[in-house]
Amino acid sequence: MKICSYVHPISTFTPCTGLGRHINNMVLGLDQKAEVSQNLLVARKWIKKEGKLSERSPLHKIPTYSFPFPERIVEHSWKIMGLPYMDNWVDKSVDWVYCPAQTYLPFKKKKTAVTIHDIEAFETNLPWSNTKAHRHFRRKWSVWMGKVIKHTDLIFTVSEFTKTRMVKLLNAPAKKIKVVGNGVNTEIFTNVKSSPSRYNFPYVLVIGGLRERKGAPTILKIAKQLEIAKSDLKIVVVGQHHESYLSKAATLKNINVLGMESDKVLADLLNNAFGFLFLSYYEGFGIPVLEAMAAGVPVISSNAASLPEVVGEAGITVDPEAASQVSAQLLSWLKNPAQRKEWIDKGHQQIKKYTWNNCVDNLLTAFKS
Repeated sequence: MKICSYVHPISTFTPCTGLGRHINNMVLGLDQKAEVSQNLLVARKWIKKEGKLSERSPLHKIPTYSFPFPERIVEHSWKIMGLPYMDNWVDKSVDWVYCPAQTYLPFKKKKTAVTIHDIEAFETNLPWSNTKAHRHFRRKWSVWMGKVIKHTDLIFTVSEFTKTRMVKLLNAPAKKIKVVGNGVNTEIFTNVKSSPSRYNFPYVLVIGGLRERKGAPTILKIAKQLEIAKSDLKIVVVGQHHESYLSKAATLKNINVLGMESDKVLADLLNNAFGFLFLSYYEGFGIPVLEAMAAGVPVISSNAASLPEVVGEAGITVDPEAASQVSAQLLSWLKNPAQRKEWIDKGHQQIKKYTWNNCVDNLLTAFKS
C-alpha cells in the first residue's frame, strides 16, 4: 500500500504538543510497516538542501513530495474554495493521501483521509462558547468542515467521544468515521531511571499550561487552598501559558511555572511528581494522563469531554471546577500512601490498552476496508 502523508512539519518539531505526538507516532508507525510505502507531502519551504525535513522533526528520514505554494495561503484556499487540486504533486501510484491533523485535502483522483482530533469549535456549552473569539473560531471551522464530511473518504478521530459529537453536532455519517485512538510512549515514560528532582519539595505536575481551557482558574484555587492548609505540596505547571494567569500565579509562592519541555525533562518531572492534575474543560483525547500513568503517577482528571473515556477507572475524575475536592484528595494521599499506591497500580494497567502500534493497525484496517 502506498500512502502519502500530508503534515505541517512545524507541528512535528520536538518538544511538541499532543497533536505533534499523534502526527509523529502515526506517521513513523506507518513507515515501520512492511506493507506500507510512504512519502510525506509538505510545502517546499520546509525542505532542506539535501531534500529532507529538518532533524528537529522525527520524520526527517522519510522521503518527501513538495509543492511550491505558501503553506498557509494554500491551506486557506483549500478550506475556502476547495482548490487547488493537489493530484499533480504526488505520485500517480499513491493509494491514499492521509493527514493526521485537521485540514481539508482537495484531490480529484486520490482517496483521502483526514484526522479530526476534536470539534471544540462547534460546542456551545463551554465557559467560553459565547465569547467573540470562540464565535469567530466556529465560523472559520464551519467553512471547511462541511467539505471534509462530504468529500473525504475516511475521517479518523481519536476517541468515541469525538466521533459521537461529530455525528450529533455536524450530522456526519457514523460509518465514515473511524476511531484510531492515541497511544503512550512507554519507553520514554515507563521505568525511567530515577534522577534527583530539580525541586527540594513534593509537587503535583500539571501539563498543558495555565490557560482557561486547561483549568487554570481551578489550578490557582488549589494552590491557594494548599497554602492555607500549610501543606509543603506545591504545583509545577508545564506548557504554554496565558499572560493573565501567569500574573496571578506570580502572587502565589507554591506554583512554579515552566515552558514547553522535552520528553526527557517531562519524564524526569513525572518520575519525581507526587501526583498529576489534568483539569481540562475540553479534550478530544488527553495524552498527558496516559503519560502520567506510565510514569507511575496517580492521576486526578476532570470528568469533561473525552477524559472519562481515556482515564477509565484508573484515575480520579472530578468536575473541572472542584478545587476543594482536588485539594482534599491530594492531602489525603499525603496521609495515606497506600491509597495513592492503589491508583498508581490502576494506572499501570490502564496504559496497556493504549499503544501506538494498535493505533496504526486501526488506521491500516480502515484503509483496507
